Amino acid sequence: MNAIENQESAHLDTPPGVFDSSSLDRQAYLFSQSYLACPTCNDGSAPLIRIGDEYECANCRSTFPLLNCSNREVAWLFANADTAFAEWRDRYLSCLKHLEEEVCVLERRLKLQNVNKLTRVRLRHLLSAKQAYAKQIAEIVAPFNLAGRGSSTTNDLLLSRNHGLTSYITNVFRDWAWHNGELEVMFNVISKLLDEAKVKRFGKLLTLGSGPGGLTSRLEQFYPLDASIRFDISPLFAAIDCAMATDQQVQLYEFPIAPLDTPSTAVLRSCQDTDDCGVKNLSKLSKQQSAFVLGDMHNLPFTNAAFDTVLTPWLIDILPGALDRWLIKINRLLPMGGTWINTGSLNFEASDPLNRYSAEETMDLLQQYGFKVQAHSFANIPYLQSPASAHRRMERVFSFCAAKVKEVEPRCEDVVRPNWQLDPTAPVPKNSAWQYACSQHLIRAQVLGAVDGRRSVARISMALSKQYELSNTAARNVVDSILQQTMEKPKY
Repeated sequence: MNAIENQESAHLDTPPGVFDSSSLDRQAYLFSQSYLACPTCNDGSAPLIRIGDEYECANCRSTFPLLNCSNREVAWLFANADTAFAEWRDRYLSCLKHLEEEVCVLERRLKLQNVNKLTRVRLRHLLSAKQAYAKQIAEIVAPFNLAGRGSSTTNDLLLSRNHGLTSYITNVFRDWAWHNGELEVMFNVISKLLDEAKVKRFGKLLTLGSGPGGLTSRLEQFYPLDASIRFDISPLFAAIDCAMATDQQVQLYEFPIAPLDTPSTAVLRSCQDTDDCGVKNLSKLSKQQSAFVLGDMHNLPFTNAAFDTVLTPWLIDILPGALDRWLIKINRLLPMGGTWINTGSLNFEASDPLNRYSAEETMDLLQQYGFKVQAHSFANIPYLQSPASAHRRMERVFSFCAAKVKEVEPRCEDVVRPNWQLDPTAPVPKNSAWQYACSQHLIRAQVLGAVDGRRSVARISMALSKQYELSNTAARNVVDSILQQTMEKPKY
C-alpha cells in the first residue's frame, strides 16, 4: 500500500498567468496575492508576483517555485530556494541512510546463532517495519523531488543541523492517528483563553510552525475565518498536512519510545482527518481555502500587517537567540488591534542563560514590543501519549492572547551564526571549546587507528599511557570505553 492513498499526479503545466482551479480555489488564490512578500528582501514590503508555477519578487527578481502536493499548491518561500532544496535533500538522504544502517544492524543480528525465539520475532517485525518506513517517507515527500536536487554547497539557509526530516514525527500521530483526545484538550485550553479575551473570530489566520496541521484544523472548524495560512519549515509536515486537507490517508509506521509489547515496537498507523473533534463547525472556511507555505522564521515571506490573527503553537521557546527579535517579526505581521495567540511550554534551551526566559520575563517583553496581554493561563495537559507506549508525559503549557497596541521599529538582524560560518574565508577564532573537542577526537582517532588486527588492548593502552602520561589503569579505561562505544554503534 502506498504511503499516500490516491496520490494525484502533479499539475505543474499551468500556462503563465492562468489560474489553475484544480489545485487552489479562487479566494485563496486572490488572497495569496496580498499576503506574500519576498523572503530574500526580508522586510515585508517587496510583493511577490505569480508567474505560472512560481512567484517572482517585484524588487530583487528572485524566483520561488510552487509545488503540487496532493493536488494542493505549496509555496517554497525560503530566502534562497535552491540552497533550501539542497539542504533538505541532504537531510532526506541522511534520513534514508540512517534507516539503511538500522536495517543492516537488524539483518546482522538475525544472522546470529542462539538468538531467543521471541527476540527473533521482535527483530523480524522491526526489520519489516523499518524497510517499509523508508519507502513511506520517500513516497510522502516525493512531490518535492528532494532526491533529484543538488547537494548543499553554501551556508545560506539558517536551518538547525538538529532539525532532520523526521524531527517531531510523533506530532503526526498525535494530530492524525491516535485520536486520544490530546488535540481536544489543547483546543479547550485555547478556547477558554479566547473567551476570556473576548476573541470571537480569526479573520485572516497565520499559523507559524503549523507542523502537521492538527491544531490549526481544529480551530478552523470553530472560529470564523476569511483565510488560513499554514507556515512551517518541514517538507514532510507540509506533505502530510496537504494530504489531510484533501481527505487522503497516509500510512506511516510509529516506533514508540517504550513499546508495550512486541507488536508495539512498530505500529502501522493510518493518518487521516476524521473531522471528529467534538466542536461544532461554525467557520465558513473550506479546506480548499487554506494555503501552505514553506520557509523559515528568519526570513518570513509575508507582507506587513497581512493577518488579523497569528497563532504560534510550541514555537517561541525553540527559536534561536533572543526572544525580542522574534517579537518584532510577529509584530510586523499584524495590524493595530491584531491578535497573537501562543501556546506551549516555555522550555528555552538556549546556551546563553540570558535567553532562557521565564513566563514573567516573556510577559514583560510582550509589553515592551507592542503587545497588550488580554488573557493568559497555565494548564497541565497530556502530551504525546502514544497508546502503544508505556511512556506517559504531561506538559505544563503557558498560553496567552495578546493584542498589538503599537508599532515596533524593525532593526538589523541579530547574528545568529558566527561570521566564520557565514563567510568561508573568515578566520575561525581560537577558544577552549575547540581545544577540548580536539583532544577528545584525537585520542579517539589514535585508539581506533591503532586497531590493526594484531595489537591487543594492553599494547594500545601502553602506547596511550606513555604519550599522555596516564596511569596504566586510566589508559586502559579510555581504550575500553572508546572501543565499547564504537561496537555499540556500528556503521555500515
